[in-house]
Amino acid sequence: MTRDDRKSANLSSLARLFALLADPTRLTILELLMQGVQCNCVLGDRLGLPMNLISHHLKALKETGLVTVSRDARDARWLYY
Repeated sequence: MTRDDRKSANLSSLARLFALLADPTRLTILELLMQGVQCNCVLGDRLGLPMNLISHHLKALKETGLVTVSRDARDARWLYY
């Protein structure tokens, strides 16, 4: 891979990240998560959005590595971001 190819790939990755962060809901989710670990139900309540939409946004953030997820040790149905 040439230097120009690497530069082009890096710019493409950066453009995808900026596009992801251009969504106001995702930015708000990130802002809430910077305050501490939360479950998607709390995020949904705070934003007034349905769980499926919150899950969609969290999946996108998780795929970029901006958000991590862990399961509750006692009840694996609960996810914390």
